[in-house]
Amino acid sequence: MVSDSFTDNEQVIYTNTTGRSITVSVRVRFTNGSYQEKCIPYSLLVAGVGNCPWSSSTFCDPMDQNSTGQSTRLSATLVPGTVDRVHFDATQGPPSQFGYILVGNGSSDPGLSLGQGRLCLSTSVTSFVYRFNLAGTRFNSLGRFQPDGTLGNISGTSATGSGYDLPTTLPSPFYPDGQLILSGRSWYFQLWHRDVGGQSNFSNGVQVDF
Repeated sequence: MVSDSFTDNEQVIYTNTTGRSITVSVRVRFTNGSYQEKCIPYSLLVAGVGNCPWSSSTFCDPMDQNSTGQSTRLSATLVPGTVDRVHFDATQGPPSQFGYILVGNGSSDPGLSLGQGRLCLSTSVTSFVYRFNLAGTRFNSLGRFQPDGTLGNISGTSATGSGYDLPTTLPSPFYPDGQLILSGRSWYFQLWHRDVGGQSNFSNGVQVDF
């Protein structure tokens, strides 16, 4: 798809009909035309419509190695059968060790050394960190790493039996009834887990932008 003009009103409209997420590249090329300027200011505006409720990126990635010689990996995907629910999976963890997900309102990279790893959620005076380990509630992400290093869910809070399905609210000491996950906010997640010999470690961090 191409749009050419001698003014500044080029427009390209693309519709994704695949039913899945795809990568789209946009390229701007200047041609001489009737312009003599060697440098022309140009603004490229990108906008979209449709069901794109969230995106994710990582920080403190990779994390320090755990007892397996690998870094524990945390990733965010969709809860199966939904279009707007976030699901977390953890892999490359030490088998038989327990862990749960932390959430904060900020990140810190390279983070604070703690145990065998680094806490990469912000601990500034304006930040908070909360643990998803409230037994008997949807705010419980407690799991145990399987022989293949995948975190199995032992709290009944995952549709797949592994990882964790994020609720639509986030609890914290400041919001005991749960704070709604609203559009325009970013939240930061990291997995804490036990390691062999009584040690502990962390996964990389995941920033989710809603």
